[in-house]
Amino acid sequence: MVVKLRDEQGRTSDLVLPGPKGIRFVVGKPGRHSAVWRMWGGKTVADVYIAVKDIVEYQKWSLHPKGKWRHAWVKSAKASARATELGHQGDRAIQEWDPPDEIGGTGLRRGLEIRVRHQDLVDVAEPKELKPETIWLPTPPEGHEVRICVFVARALQPGMIDVPGFTPFAGMRVPNGIAAVLICETRPVEPQHGADLERAVSHILATVREKGTDLSAPDVRLIIGFDHDLTGGKIVYDVAQPRAASEFRRAP
Repeated sequence: MVVKLRDEQGRTSDLVLPGPKGIRFVVGKPGRHSAVWRMWGGKTVADVYIAVKDIVEYQKWSLHPKGKWRHAWVKSAKASARATELGHQGDRAIQEWDPPDEIGGTGLRRGLEIRVRHQDLVDVAEPKELKPETIWLPTPPEGHEVRICVFVARALQPGMIDVPGFTPFAGMRVPNGIAAVLICETRPVEPQHGADLERAVSHILATVREKGTDLSAPDVRLIIGFDHDLTGGKIVYDVAQPRAASEFRRAP
C-alpha cells in the first residue's frame, strides 16, 4: 500500500507502507528519552494496536474497524493479577469510546495522540538496546511538547491512502485496505494541560504510595490520558515521575 504525500508547493511523493509487523518510536536520544512506544496491526483483521513497549504485556490501546475503540488490560493471568493489585474492577476495559468521524472526505480518522513534554525526557539509568529500526523523534525545546498522532486511514482508491495536509513519518498497512499512519509535530505546552497534568501526577503518586508500589527507578513513566481533543481522538501524556518520587522506596 502507498501513501500519497503532498508538500506546500503541491509536489507529490509516495510513502510505501510495510505490513502489520509493527513500528517502534521514541522521543529524545539514546540515554535520555521518553518511553519507547510500539504500534502494530492485526494479521487477518484491520485492528491497530498501540502500547508502551515496557508494559505491552499488561495494557494496550486497540482501534478496531468496527465497534468501540478502547484502552484495556491485556487478556492474560499476569495482566489480570496486576490490574487487581492496582484496584481495577469490572472487565478488562480501562476506557472505551466511539471512533471519531472521518475528516471530511479524506478517509482519515484521528486515533490516539501521544504527547511528550521537554521535561519528561529523562536519563535512563540502564540504557537498553533498542532495535535498529526504532524511530527517534527530536527533543522538543523547553516549554514545548512533541505530539505523535495515530491516524487510521481508509483507502479511497485501491492500494492508495491520501493524506492531504499531513506528512507522516511512518505507517503500516493492515487488512481490508486500511492503514495506520503516524504524524509528528512540536507545539507549545497548553497551560491548562500543564496544570491538569500536575494534579493527575499528584493523585497517581498518592495512590501508588498507598499500595506500596516501588517507584525507586528514576526512569519510571506515568501514562496519563485526557479527553481534551474536541475532534473525538484521545490524548495520552507520557510523563516522567517527579524527582522526589523516584526516591520513594517500597514500604516495609
